[in-house]
Amino acid sequence: MFDSARRRFAFLGTHRTAILGRGAQLLVAGHLGWRGGFVDELRVQPSRRASTAAFADLLGHPTCRFVRHVAIGELRQVEDAIAVLADAAPPLLETCLVVDSETPRAAVDADPLTDVTTLRKLSLANAIVTRPMPQLRELVVTIRGPNLIFDWITAGGCPEVEELTLLYMWPRGLRPQQIAEIVRALPKLRRLRAIGASDGDGLVAALGVVPNQLELLDLSHCALGDAGRSALAAWPRPPNLVDLATSPRLPVYELHDPKPTTYLTARLAAEGRGALRDLPGVGGPLYRLGAELIVAKTSDAPLAIPYLDASATLPSSSLGTYQWANAAIAHELAHHLDEAELRAREALLHVPGEPTFHAILIDALRRTDRLDEAGKALPAAIKALAKPGCGHHGGSGACLLDCLLTLAQLARHAEAVALAKRFVAELTPEAHAVLAMSYVALNRPAEARKAMVKAKPSERPVLQHARAVMFALANKPKEARAAVARAKKAGYTELAWLARDPNLAVLRGRKKR
Repeated sequence: MFDSARRRFAFLGTHRTAILGRGAQLLVAGHLGWRGGFVDELRVQPSRRASTAAFADLLGHPTCRFVRHVAIGELRQVEDAIAVLADAAPPLLETCLVVDSETPRAAVDADPLTDVTTLRKLSLANAIVTRPMPQLRELVVTIRGPNLIFDWITAGGCPEVEELTLLYMWPRGLRPQQIAEIVRALPKLRRLRAIGASDGDGLVAALGVVPNQLELLDLSHCALGDAGRSALAAWPRPPNLVDLATSPRLPVYELHDPKPTTYLTARLAAEGRGALRDLPGVGGPLYRLGAELIVAKTSDAPLAIPYLDASATLPSSSLGTYQWANAAIAHELAHHLDEAELRAREALLHVPGEPTFHAILIDALRRTDRLDEAGKALPAAIKALAKPGCGHHGGSGACLLDCLLTLAQLARHAEAVALAKRFVAELTPEAHAVLAMSYVALNRPAEARKAMVKAKPSERPVLQHARAVMFALANKPKEARAAVARAKKAGYTELAWLARDPNLAVLRGRKKR
């Protein structure tokens, strides 16, 4: 499976223009989901290259002929992008989300989408529709204040809708009586989700006068009380009730812990990423939850992975490439090195100059006994390091460290020293520890000692490895073995190198070569 994915990424990297045309420019901030060799899902976010022309080119490219799901972010010309999508009218287009943002700035006209007869699900965040859409079966509406489409729904704008999700980002907006009017206007409605509405009891009371047609009523984050539950139980056909995070009442997108269970975490766990795909800007809260988990406690990486993996495929313009980076780092922390490698490779298709992803890729290759492949990945990583102003915070230092680790393990110590001198401003204490070991291998003990002085602020296991080398150099095998033991106890990830390091040959009863 992993080899197949690596080949796919390599093929796309080599032939991106042939596969995507000028639409390849959208890879920087967007997301492509693939199915059977064709684009199945297209998510476009604003970036320096995300032009309407590139969007039109991608929609017109044969690779995109079977696209079924499109999410349009808050582009500078978002209404032009909507018109482009309507004109292209992909023959299998089923769902569309406008505008894919947690906080869209201004209301946009989505009327051109009414002409797309294949649409079955529409998600509107600060978007207006006035013309009929009898083709719709599902509708998601984000409530951020006075609602923009109440009149459209109640006037029969989407009479065939079977599932309606009202996502409250603001506690006020549609009142319970207005929701009841909407239900009356949707005779085929079977599933109603009013997520984050302010008055759960009032909503149940208002719906009680509507013909009992609901099979599911989701009142997550609605503070539903005993009165509402009792009234609901008295309905002739009580619907399946979903009631999450009502005490304390949590904003829908405010996630600080996977417990208590919230609407987002519950649906992700039960139904997967597809259940959240059509919620605007949902990649943001999933990212924040996953990132907080791994920052607070690295051992929580397995817990964070589902949130970060989903977030990486639901891009947010405000987060840039950090969604990909944290997903890869979570897998790295959980020792899922093949998964970390794949996420790094995919991210490098989008941002080939980002040192963080080169660091993750080289680390994964080296730690899965593919040292030669890691060596072949060094030139691209060094090129990324040489690009001024590029990189996440700390990414360049991490990339340089992984390059030095790889060179040292390949016994290319002179190259390691030269690289360190070239990027001296990016040297971390851990990098100085690796550099000290290369100096020992080059028989330059005085420089090794100076490097160790700069390495001492670190408490990472690599420092214990370097200390063992320095003790071996000083003919102190007992102290060297103790340092090796401390490195292993601290979870050192370079155990294969530790076991064969020529600098430690004396500890294995052999002379150093």
